[in-house]
Amino acid sequence: MKKYISIFILLFLTAFAGAKAQSIDASKSDVYTMIGTMKGGEVTRDFLINGTLTVSLAGCTVSKFTCTLLVNENQDLVSEYCTGNKLSAHAIEYIKKSIDGQKIFFEDINCICPDGSNYKLGAMIFIIKK
Repeated sequence: MKKYISIFILLFLTAFAGAKAQSIDASKSDVYTMIGTMKGGEVTRDFLINGTLTVSLAGCTVSKFTCTLLVNENQDLVSEYCTGNKLSAHAIEYIKKSIDGQKIFFEDINCICPDGSNYKLGAMIFIIKK
């Protein structure tokens, strides 16, 4: 009996240790991420810097995401890993230095829901305006 219990516990732990975020097909779902009421489009720097990423599914919160943008005159692509639902300090500094018309990408957006499930949500693209 102890042998079967040990095997069960091992299988149980293995299943949860390898658990990954489920993907939600953004084209087939009403679940999406937004900043304020925006899912993308033209925004000001201040809107992004002061914004919080939210999920349209009640009770779910953004747990991590990546903010990607071009920086400096060489147009180097930089990706900043952010935890929680707000931009990291480095991402904020890059956005402050962005130019009008520049695209800011929010990708690899993960959320966690009250039942403990994790979901990977679709990307958002914002364009900086004055």
